[in-house]
Amino acid sequence: MSGASSAGRARPWWRWPLMGCGLGLVIAIAVAVAVVAVLVILSLALEEALEEERFATSLSLGQPATIDGLEVVVDRYEMSEARGRAPAPGAQFLWVHLAVQNVGDVPIDEAVLVKMEYKGAEVGESFVYDDAHPRFPGSVRLFPGIASEGWAVFEVPLEVELSEVTVVFKEVFRLPPKVASWRLVEPEEADGR
Repeated sequence: MSGASSAGRARPWWRWPLMGCGLGLVIAIAVAVAVVAVLVILSLALEEALEEERFATSLSLGQPATIDGLEVVVDRYEMSEARGRAPAPGAQFLWVHLAVQNVGDVPIDEAVLVKMEYKGAEVGESFVYDDAHPRFPGSVRLFPGIASEGWAVFEVPLEVELSEVTVVFKEVFRLPPKVASWRLVEPEEADGR
């Protein structure tokens, strides 16, 4: 009798919401998994978009690179002091001259970054300038046919191996960022000295 009477009884009211919660919980988990999957896919796509688009090889000193209508060249360098400021102990200033020209048909207004890599480590620019070394601008605004130039300066070890120095020019707000790099001295030139 107890089996027959339990089959005919109505279930308590509090079980219905719990059964709905089970289904709701399954739906919530499925939605969470889908959101995580979308976020992972988006982060991978963004990471790929942010990878620098570099020239296949480092350019030689004096060799121009053209990036979106902007011709850029690192054409010379020198080791010298800065008027009014000494480098850190054990260091010296490496001055790098850059020239840019708008070789395209439209005005260019671009934020740029000049940095140096030494033995694979990134070296930030020092903000030391004098009359003999006007600063290369961090923003380039050039109309077609117009050129600009200036110097970037870095603190390097006294016994710097110039064959291990790479100067990097990068457009800041492009996706993917376009990058050109120059070796100051080719490894075979350094061996011959």
